Amino acid sequence: MNISDVAKKAGVAKSTVSKVLNNYKGVSEETRRKVLDAIESTTYTPNVFAKSLTTGKSNLIGLFVSEDLLESFIVHVYWSEVVSGIREALVKEKYHVLMFAASPDEDFLKFAKEYKVDGVIMLGDYPEPASVRSLLDSGIPCVVFDRNLSGSRVGYVSSDDERGSELAVRHLIGQGHRRIAHISGPDWSFESAKRMMTYRRVMEEERLPVPAEYALAGEYSTQSGAELGRRLLTLPEPPTAVFCAADTIAAGVLQAAKELQVEVPDRLMIVGYDDLPLCEYLHPPLASIRQERRAMGNIAANAVLDMIREAELPPPDHRVDVNLIVRESARRP
Repeated sequence: MNISDVAKKAGVAKSTVSKVLNNYKGVSEETRRKVLDAIESTTYTPNVFAKSLTTGKSNLIGLFVSEDLLESFIVHVYWSEVVSGIREALVKEKYHVLMFAASPDEDFLKFAKEYKVDGVIMLGDYPEPASVRSLLDSGIPCVVFDRNLSGSRVGYVSSDDERGSELAVRHLIGQGHRRIAHISGPDWSFESAKRMMTYRRVMEEERLPVPAEYALAGEYSTQSGAELGRRLLTLPEPPTAVFCAADTIAAGVLQAAKELQVEVPDRLMIVGYDDLPLCEYLHPPLASIRQERRAMGNIAANAVLDMIREAELPPPDHRVDVNLIVRESARRP
């Protein structure tokens, strides 16, 4: 069936069907009902839009992925598990996901309205240009993942980065280390900022020095970890432990240590972040902060559904706990 078949069945013009589907004014309630009844009795594709006109709900959730995240989004285990958790929760409630990979200069609100999404989940870093601000101020239920963006109907789901970072640094201190370095992710990363801030706080509380050359910003990649690892390990007074803001960075530091014949964990201990599957297969296996990625996706999806169902519900603020998984890279033999 196509729009012509719907028009014929309803006894109206094709332009009238289009007006009903796009919720234009000027169509009588009787005519609107004829068109919707015709659509419901056919296999015409835009049934989801017809349903949204009658129920006020499309059962679609917009998943907005920021431009900086696109390169790693599909292949990175972290994000694939988050999205699996989102989809798992939505499918149970008969909702579907539409993914939008929009650049910062595009109008996010326009996309949300055009596809009539009931709610939005946002992944990645957003510098809050006007395009994002208009969506956050629109009143559409929105859950932001691991970011702090404001809005009247904007909720949050985040990993407890402060606790995770503190667990990592205090573990290394407990192993007897005093010269502890930290390699964070990019400067624009919200998570990286939290992990760096916590590292500095704990070191200050323990009255341990943080030389400028011990606090480095890199990229979430093995190559970056290897480059910065070499820089740290060739210092006149190199660190004896490194806390890394990602497992990929930590894997690079481990590579640098092998190249420079610095034995891990005897002369250098390393803790990563995320507890990706690769941790168990590195040599030695990598200690890491475990984030419950699928659970975080579940929580984000259920949070936006709760906001859709209850208009007066305060926006949620969920912080998901983390754990330190101690492996050979950060414990005495």
